Amino acid sequence: MISDSTKERLGQRPNQSQKSRKIPLKLGLIIQFVLQIVGAARLVGYLSY
Repeated sequence: MISDSTKERLGQRPNQSQKSRKIPLKLGLIIQFVLQIVGAARLVGYLSY
């Protein structure tokens, strides 16, 4: 493991992950499934036309 003092020398803050957009797991799963359902419906509609 890297100690806190080593992280500070490397320009990283100890005990803090890099900033990223954190969205709730529930919201992420809902968006994923909605997009899959919409995509599948559009594909079936396109192929049946």
